This record gives sequence, C-alpha cells and structure tokens, in this order.
Amino acid sequence: MFQTLVNKLQIERGRSFMDSRSRSLTKAITWRIFALLITTIVSFAILGSWSVSIAIAISSNLLKTLFYYIHERLWERTNWGKV
Repeated sequence: MFQTLVNKLQIERGRSFMDSRSRSLTKAITWRIFALLITTIVSFAILGSWSVSIAIAISSNLLKTLFYYIHERLWERTNWGKV
C-alpha cells in the first residue's frame, strides 16, 4: 500500500519509471556474463574441449545479449503491466 502511494506521488510529479537505455544494456550484459559461464561449463562437460566450449559460449552469448536488449526496449514501449 505504501509503495502504491509513493508510485502515485512520483507519477503526479511527472517522473518516469522507464529504464534508460544504459540500464537496459547493463542488465543485459550482467545477465549474459552468468549465462556465458554456465554455457562454457556445460559445453565443456559435453564436448571435453575448452576452446570449442569457449567459442560456442562467446558466439551464443553475443547474439543473445543483442536480442535481449532489443526485447527489453520493445517491452518498454508498452504500458501493459506497469503500475
């Protein structure tokens, strides 16, 4: 209830609750670092090769980071689910 009141006051003051582009990008990068580590370890466990595992993890994560950022920016354009 208190948070709802704070949100209403901030909206009335004209504040926006939209993430900045740099915040979206930072969130995407930090998440992908975790994913990079997991992909590398799982790939190594399956393939037994560090060089192949690292190549798979890096290429996969670069693409996924790009698409996550695009996904975040598209969701910012809708008011659905925002309070």
